[in-house]
Amino acid sequence: MEAEKQSDIKGTIAFDTHGNVIASTGVGSQRIEDIGDLSKVTLDAEGFAQVQGDSLLVHLYKRNDITLAVYTSAQ
Repeated sequence: MEAEKQSDIKGTIAFDTHGNVIASTGVGSQRIEDIGDLSKVTLDAEGFAQVQGDSLLVHLYKRNDITLAVYTSAQ
């Protein structure tokens, strides 16, 4: 993905409320098992949240029944 080459985005996962993967890129393709935990994260009133792991930061955005997880470097 061109945008990933120009930013610190390491990957993405888009999934629905049933945990079905809609699309994934980069490290998101190797982290499908994160969906169970990511779907339990409490989002703010606008549908956003952020979760920090050891080496990655996950930015979450949910609209309607679709959640987008964007993985970036935690640094």
